[in-house]
Amino acid sequence: MNISSGLRRISWRGTSLALLVVITTVALPGLSATAGPGTISQIPLAGYSCGLAIDPTRNLAYTLTGCYGALDIIDLSQGKVVHTIFLPEPDAWAVDVNPVTNRIYVATSPGGAGYQGRLMVVDGNSRQVIANIPVGDGVVSVAVNSVTNRIYVSNANSAYVSVIDGATNTEIAQIRPYPHGTVNYPYDFAVDQDSNLIYVSLAYPVAVAVVDGATNQLLGTIPTPPGPDPYLALDNSTHRLFVIHSGSNNMQVIDTNTRTVIADFKVGANPLDVVVSPLTHRVYVSRLGSSVFGQGYLLTIDQTTNSIIDTSRSIGSVPWYLAAAPTGYRLYAADAWGSSLSVISEDVVAPVSTISTPNASIRSPGQTISGSVTEDFSGVAKEQITFTGALGAATQTATLTCTPNRLSCTWQVPAPTTPGAYLVQVQGVDNAGSTETAGPSTSDPKAGPYIAITVV
Repeated sequence: MNISSGLRRISWRGTSLALLVVITTVALPGLSATAGPGTISQIPLAGYSCGLAIDPTRNLAYTLTGCYGALDIIDLSQGKVVHTIFLPEPDAWAVDVNPVTNRIYVATSPGGAGYQGRLMVVDGNSRQVIANIPVGDGVVSVAVNSVTNRIYVSNANSAYVSVIDGATNTEIAQIRPYPHGTVNYPYDFAVDQDSNLIYVSLAYPVAVAVVDGATNQLLGTIPTPPGPDPYLALDNSTHRLFVIHSGSNNMQVIDTNTRTVIADFKVGANPLDVVVSPLTHRVYVSRLGSSVFGQGYLLTIDQTTNSIIDTSRSIGSVPWYLAAAPTGYRLYAADAWGSSLSVISEDVVAPVSTISTPNASIRSPGQTISGSVTEDFSGVAKEQITFTGALGAATQTATLTCTPNRLSCTWQVPAPTTPGAYLVQVQGVDNAGSTETAGPSTSDPKAGPYIAITVV
C-alpha cells in the first residue's frame, strides 16, 4: 500500500563504525555511491502489525499493533514507541498519514464481512480521534494524496472506493471500477501526486483501474495476470507501476504512459508487499521463505533491467508492510507475525553530506580534524580516513559517534604532523574488506569526500 510521495507501508542492534580519511595534494573526482546493505535496527512492538505509515516530516512511524484498534506512534530518532492511541473501533486494517496536515487515517472493518467500515481521523498534534467516517464493507487499504488532501479507502465487499475530503472529513464520492452490482474487489492503491491519477488494484476481475483524482471518474482499466491480493508500488518519475500478488510468483511492470504491461517476471514464492525507493529508484519486494511463519526476505530489483540484483537480506518473520523514506536511504518493514519494525539500510552507501573543519582549514601538526556524516553509513563496518600529501599517504581509523537512527555521525582524527597541503577523502570499508567511497554533495563547497586543509 504505497503512494508515490513516499511512505506507507529495537532492541537497538548497534554496529561499531570507524572512518577512513584520505588527504592528497591532487584534486580527486567525485565517486558514486556503492553497495552497503544491512538491517540497522529492530524496534520492538507490543504485537504483530496490520499496517504501517511513515511521516518523513516528523520522523515518525505509525503501526496498527495487533489489529485490535491500537495505533502505535514510533519516534524513529529514538527508536521506540512513544505513544499508543486506543481507537474507538476494533479491527483496524490499514493506516496512512498526511504529513502536510499532520492527520493520520485508520481504516477499520468492525465485525468482519457484512459490517460497515469506518475511517478514523487522528490529529497528530493532540493525538486524539477527531472524526469517525462511515465507509463501505470489507475495508482493505487507505491512501492519502497530500497535495489534494483527498483520502481513498478500498471497500472490497462493497465493490467501490470511498473518496474522503480531508478538509471536511466527509465522503464526497464513491468510485466503482465496474458497474454497480459487479464483483470487482478494489484492493490496493498507488497515488501519483504529480498527475493526480489514482491507481486501484482489483482482485477480481484482476486488473488495475485508473481514476482521475480531479473528477473521480474512471479513465480505464489495465488487465494483469490472475492472482490474489494485488499490491501496488509507483515510481512516478519513471512512469512505472509495479504489481505483485501474494499468491503468485510474478511481478508485472506497467508503463503508466501507455497503460500496458511491459514486463512480467518471477520474484519467487509468497511475495507480500512492494515499494519503490524515491532515492535510488530500486524496487523492493518482501516475501516469505519456505515456511509460512518462518523467515522473511527482501528482494532488490533494478527497474532499468527488471532483474533481481539481491536476494540475500532476511527481515523478520512475515514482513507484510513495506515503506521507503525520501531521505536517509531507509526502508521499513512491519511484521505481521513477529513483534518488531525493521529499519533497513538501502543497498547503497549514501553521499557524505558534510565534512567539516571547524576553526578554519589551517591546522597545526597533529591538531584535531573533525567531520560529520549526515547520511546513511549503516551498512559500513568502519570508516577510513587517509591523508595524502607531498610525502605520500597516511591512513587513520576513526570511530564514528552516531545518533540512534544513524542518520548523523561525527568523527575526529589528528591532522598529519608534516606541514603541507592535503585533501581529505572518506571511504567506508565493509566486513568483507571492500572499499566504498561516498559520493560528494554539491550543496556545500566544503561538502563531499574531499576537503582541502593546510598543515603549517
